[in-house]
Amino acid sequence: VFTYAGSDLRVASEHREATLSPTWKQELILPIEEFQKSVEGPHLSVKLESVASGSSMGTFEVPLRPAMHSLYRTWCAVMPDADGKEVKGRVEIALYWGYNPELAYEPYEEEVDEYPTKVRNELLLAVVRARDLAPKKGGLFSTGGLPSPSVRLRVPGTDVEVTTTKRKNTQHPVFKEEFKQEYEASDERKPGLMEVIVEHNKKVLGIGILPLSGVRREFRLRQWLTLKDPETRNASGSICLIGCWRHNPALVFDPFGGPVIHKDRLQNELQISVYRCRCLPLRENGNVPSPSVSV
Repeated sequence: VFTYAGSDLRVASEHREATLSPTWKQELILPIEEFQKSVEGPHLSVKLESVASGSSMGTFEVPLRPAMHSLYRTWCAVMPDADGKEVKGRVEIALYWGYNPELAYEPYEEEVDEYPTKVRNELLLAVVRARDLAPKKGGLFSTGGLPSPSVRLRVPGTDVEVTTTKRKNTQHPVFKEEFKQEYEASDERKPGLMEVIVEHNKKVLGIGILPLSGVRREFRLRQWLTLKDPETRNASGSICLIGCWRHNPALVFDPFGGPVIHKDRLQNELQISVYRCRCLPLRENGNVPSPSVSV
């Protein structure tokens, strides 16, 4: 049984009847899209099982770096499982980690920065996947277990806030959900931060921070973020996002457009445009206000 570490992806070979030297010559496929860079690097966890007894015959791990766009063939020694039971044997496997365009998920890849000198006013966001999320916390009469996570993205002090649908019973959810949000920074030199909040039934499992300055600089940014437990500040998983911040002419607010006329006449009309406001406080009862402006 092959399992891609940090995911729910796994695949199993056929079993071979009553033999100490099985030969498979079988090709298996795992849709592994990308990996989070780490010291140990991506790897497969492989477990040998006896179908007849249902017991483990040992395990081993295989690094994937040597298989990146290259055939990697190797013999692996079987190691004891968690129970420490003595095992022996070697397994020969061959790996090739390549690119299949039919499996690619690259939203906004065709986007072009058509207006590099214009103010960016639209965020394109995609939540790709998360890995190694914290288990859900148990209550007074229950224990923890697999979470059913959703992801909330928000820019504090603005109306930018979106939430993915829930993924049931997994610490390694795949979302592949996309959002469009109107957003124009009040100061493009300090465009702010986006909070990435992973939740289970409104209980926070982890929080990550995406600096929008990086999205502005790269125009389209694909990035893994480390999630941290809001109480202990310890790492509690990671999440992959794609962000694109562009100028959309259709969203431009241009009051009093057109040429100035009657410049030689005395002014007798004042035109006032109210655009937007940010960071208003909640009402005393905690509700969100419904503001208007009087002049």
